[in-house]
Amino acid sequence: VLFRSIFSAAYYAGRDFEASTLDAPLGSGPYRVGAVDPGRFTICDLQSEMLELALARCGSRARPYAVRADATRLPFAPAAFDAVLVSSMLGETGDLLGCLGEIARVLSPPGVVTIVETRRDSDFIRMSDLTAAARETGLVRVARFGNRWEYTANFSHAA
Repeated sequence: VLFRSIFSAAYYAGRDFEASTLDAPLGSGPYRVGAVDPGRFTICDLQSEMLELALARCGSRARPYAVRADATRLPFAPAAFDAVLVSSMLGETGDLLGCLGEIARVLSPPGVVTIVETRRDSDFIRMSDLTAAARETGLVRVARFGNRWEYTANFSHAA
């Protein structure tokens, strides 16, 4: 699901993944590291252990930039990223609107946020709740894949 999400984000953004990409909050992220150009890929998590685990999984490959930070207070300039990936971690931030607001702030206007949710996660966010919260931060849904229990959704800035 995630690799399809990355490529669908690129498609909807109208660009390839030479773009700058942020994965925040990361979690352990074992399947994301290496999915895009590491020189333009930033991973971000509040827990240094999650960053260390993700970097260790890179092995001898080039490593992404790793930043320890709270997803509700991202230390990046406005419009710094062309794509933002969030996989099954949004509900764990404890502040859905704060996190989405920060994601909207660091996302460039033509960029795409890809959010993956699964009911297997105890902090699962229903699509309707996510869409409503995203709308409050100026993001609108542009695509959806999957079903109501496990989905990928792409959001962009409202026109």
